[in-house]
Amino acid sequence: MKLLRRFMRDETGASAAEFAMVVPAVLILTFGAIASGVMMYTVVKLQHATETSARCLSAQRSDCSLSDITTYATGYYSGPAINGLVFTPSWDDTRRCYKVTASGTFSFFMGQGLLSVPVYTQACYPGFESEEV
Repeated sequence: MKLLRRFMRDETGASAAEFAMVVPAVLILTFGAIASGVMMYTVVKLQHATETSARCLSAQRSDCSLSDITTYATGYYSGPAINGLVFTPSWDDTRRCYKVTASGTFSFFMGQGLLSVPVYTQACYPGFESEEV
């Protein structure tokens, strides 16, 4: 009984136990914040490439057309790698604009494996319908 009371009052190693309980939560929050930041950066860069592609189609420049907009937009995208990245151009007759839609899957490492998140952006830039459509 005396041994049990002495064990219950002993506080050596309490800070190590508290540290062991707090560290996983701190690591999850830290790496979750980093992953969220990278994800937001990816979406912003993809949206920018999509808007630039729609603007290029609207201006009817010679370096981009409906048939090769994927090449133009992929070259303009400068963010992290996205699996299956596809840019789809179209003419939206109701809104009278060139619409470019981008979609793909962004994957990043989350501890035990990869977490894949689908990304999708769309931009519509007003213009006049070209002969290609």
